[in-house]
Amino acid sequence: MLKKFTCFAFMLLICCALLPAKEKAKGPVTISVGAPVDKVKAALVARLAPKGFTIESETDHQLVFSREVDGANGVLAQALMGNAYSEKPRHVAYFTLVKDGDNTTVIGRHEMTVRMAQGKVNRVSLDEGKARKDMADMLAEVKAAAEKPE
Repeated sequence: MLKKFTCFAFMLLICCALLPAKEKAKGPVTISVGAPVDKVKAALVARLAPKGFTIESETDHQLVFSREVDGANGVLAQALMGNAYSEKPRHVAYFTLVKDGDNTTVIGRHEMTVRMAQGKVNRVSLDEGKARKDMADMLAEVKAAAEKPE
């Protein structure tokens, strides 16, 4: 009986290993917003500023936000990505804004960065899994805020 169960469990594991892996979405998040670029930029700032993000750079077509990662997440990120001599890790979010008629297409991506002692910057993309879903949810909130009539 035990031999049959072991054989069955082994066969089940082999079958599970042979199943194709589910494709996870990864890469930048893209959303179309029915509002002008200025209104979308304002909604992005209103959404990210209360979370401690500051504007690193702004052009006509791009906004870059960042914030220092502190607490347990910061210690863990620094241990995994840097060393005792590196700067504190930063969460950096990039938003590309493309005017498309009356709409604005927003392409959002984000990453964790750590600047090492010699100036090298280690980067880890956050454009997959739960972090990608969080970006998509945040952009959906930005879309709702930007499209809201005044």
